[in-house]
Amino acid sequence: MRGATVLPLASPSASTDLLTRYNSYFRTQAADTPELMRTAQAIRYQVYCLERQFENAAEHDSGLESDLFDDTALHSLVFHRPSSEAIGTARLILPQRAPQIDGVGGMPIQQLLQESGLRAQDFFPVETTAEVSRFAISNTFRRRPGDNGVVAGNAPQNRDRECRGALPCLGLIQEVVRQSLALGLVSEVDGALNRERQLRISDPLNR
Repeated sequence: MRGATVLPLASPSASTDLLTRYNSYFRTQAADTPELMRTAQAIRYQVYCLERQFENAAEHDSGLESDLFDDTALHSLVFHRPSSEAIGTARLILPQRAPQIDGVGGMPIQQLLQESGLRAQDFFPVETTAEVSRFAISNTFRRRPGDNGVVAGNAPQNRDRECRGALPCLGLIQEVVRQSLALGLVSEVDGALNRERQLRISDPLNR
C-alpha cells in the first residue's frame, strides 16, 4: 500500500510478538493527499477542540482543525486495520518551510522563544531540527467497545486491549522518525509551550 509503514523487527523474541500485534491491528501512512489531510484535520478537531478543548471549536466550524503550518508540514496517520478507520495523526514542521507570522518565521517553538527574548539556536541545531506537533489519538476510538462487526474468537477483547495500549502511538512515532531520517534531520523538538501533546525524539542513527 502506498506510503504505508510497519514497525521494523528489532529482536527475534519480544519484538516478533510486538510486530505481529502491530501489523494485525494498525498501519501508518503519510497524509499526502487532500482527502487524507482532511482526515487528519478531523481527528485533530476531535482531540484538540472537543476532547482536550485546547482549541476553540467555534473557530473551526467546518469540523477540521487547521492552521498556517499545515500547508508546509509533513503529516501522518495511523489506521485501525480491522475497521480501516483513521484513529490518530501527527505532523512534522520543518524550519525551512515554516511560514512567517507577524513577520516572524520558523517553527512555532522558535517563535515562542523569540517572544521571550531567547534564541532557538542556543538550545538546538535549528537547521537540522523539526518540530513534532498535533500528535493526537482520539479517546473516542480508544473507549469504543467491540470491533465494528469483526468477530474472530476473542477479537473484541484483543481489540480493546490494543487500542487502549501504546501501539498506535508507537506507529506514529515510527512514521515521524522515518520521515526525519529521509530528510537527514538530527532531532525533533516538541512544542510543549503550545499546550499540545507532543513527543521529543532523537535520531536513532545519531547522524
